[in-house]
Amino acid sequence: MTRIKARLLRIPTATRAPKAEHISNDVNKPNINNSYKICDSDYWDKVPQLQVSNDSVTVSTSRYTSSNISMKSDFPSLPSLPSMQLSDQKDQVTVQITLQQLEQTTVPSLFNKHKPFSLNSSQATTISQGIAEYIVTDLKPLTTAEGEGFRNLVKLLKPRYNIVSRNHLLEKYIVPMYHNTVDQVKRDLEKGMRHAFTTDGWTSINAESYITTTCHYIDITTFQLCSKALDTKCVHISHTSENLAQEMKVCINKWNLQDPVGVTDNAANIVNACNIAELPHVGCFGHTLNLAVNRCLAVNEVSALIGKCKKLVSVFKQSCLKASALHEAQISLDLKQLQVIQDVDTIWNSALAMIKRLLETMPAIWTALYKDKKYSHLLPSDIDRKNMEDLKDLLSPVEEATIRVSAEKSATASLILPMMESVVQSPESVQSENPNADVIDVKDENLNLVKKPKLDASDDDFFDVLLIKEEKSSESNQSVMKAEIERYKTETVSMKQDPIEWWKIKREIYLNLSTCACKYLHIPATSVPSERVFSTAGNILNKKRGQLTADNVDMLLFLYHNYKKVMLLQ
Repeated sequence: MTRIKARLLRIPTATRAPKAEHISNDVNKPNINNSYKICDSDYWDKVPQLQVSNDSVTVSTSRYTSSNISMKSDFPSLPSLPSMQLSDQKDQVTVQITLQQLEQTTVPSLFNKHKPFSLNSSQATTISQGIAEYIVTDLKPLTTAEGEGFRNLVKLLKPRYNIVSRNHLLEKYIVPMYHNTVDQVKRDLEKGMRHAFTTDGWTSINAESYITTTCHYIDITTFQLCSKALDTKCVHISHTSENLAQEMKVCINKWNLQDPVGVTDNAANIVNACNIAELPHVGCFGHTLNLAVNRCLAVNEVSALIGKCKKLVSVFKQSCLKASALHEAQISLDLKQLQVIQDVDTIWNSALAMIKRLLETMPAIWTALYKDKKYSHLLPSDIDRKNMEDLKDLLSPVEEATIRVSAEKSATASLILPMMESVVQSPESVQSENPNADVIDVKDENLNLVKKPKLDASDDDFFDVLLIKEEKSSESNQSVMKAEIERYKTETVSMKQDPIEWWKIKREIYLNLSTCACKYLHIPATSVPSERVFSTAGNILNKKRGQLTADNVDMLLFLYHNYKKVMLLQ
């Protein structure tokens, strides 16, 4: 049967409902019987009747059952409520609804719908909090809140909201966010049995010196590796060993780091600072690799080859016509559209990236320059290309090792020895010297262990140290430890698996050794985490935001690196 699209009409005055305010005042009075008629001019004979009595609305129909009636499409004047209850009784539909929700719209309520939110209302507070989180998580300047385009967008989305000033946003929302996050980070740090920290210094565009510190630990409740950015402190003193040692002690006491281990670069002042502060020190393995590669690149033959490559790249970097010619040559040769990469003296792996890109685009480079008398002499010879290939093969394992040990979400200290093996020796040379040696296949991008690892005398010495620490314990504990060590020596270890995940799975089997793993596997192999923080600082301290105070720089960097993690845990 055709559905009836009806509209709600008042019936004559004799049965008209009282005004809305009377309805709300008379809800508890008996014998309230107000009628509304739902009708359509084409279906006068099918008109259903709507009866309002006390707290219910009854829709009665005479010619069709409730299955033919859609409460939303056929009776659009009825409120749509989550609490609506329908009962199908032959030709009757009952809707439970309060009379208060049938009130007419008053003039004051109509104006209130367009009235701006008060500053401290829940709606305004929620929106302001959202804007503060947007600024913090996306590293936006505080002036964003005062930008014309941003204000127009907010006004379009929420006309009743008056956006607050940047000072109000900072004081009322961002500063409390910072203090709450600091408290939460301190509670999280308490879950670590032992802490390691990385620290490094950098200089802002305002020539201000900063020291950044990060912390790393294993959460003993979840057996997961965690990292936190702690302080980015502006220092106005000389970076002597004594001053750096004092700064490290202040940071350790502020965050209550337990049995801390420092991971820094190999500069003499910071190494001496750790000695003065009586802190165990681990040199940055990435910095060590960087020094080794720089010495390699300083060899005359290698340096000359790098110089030729840089001159060749400069042709396309400094000439729009040559860059366009290279692009056209790549299209004609059906090659991938790639730009050449220039070497940066302070970043060693940029030399490797430059050589890799030149080898990839060499056919297009020859097509673009071989007829050009001015630049054709820069094209590499066959011997140069062969040397470029050899240099790429030499440096690629080092780059892979640098990437692997610079990870922050997995254990990296345990990768130092395997990475050194992959960089220094080839699989063939290792096997020729000792067929039973542990081999890392450097040709495999995953750097998987080819054979089951075996422990030599030095490894046994390490386990002897663990047993010495258990001398004061009972004989039963020592026997348990010895049994765990012997069982552990038979395990097969793969470079694919994160050691922390491996110990998490095996901790029920190795109760003592897994506890020992928690004390060491959290230590990062490099100081890269702190370098990542001050790399982020470049997005905050730029020419347009050069007036930021040191305290605000610290607060914004801290929130950017920690607030999202804290929110995910809540």
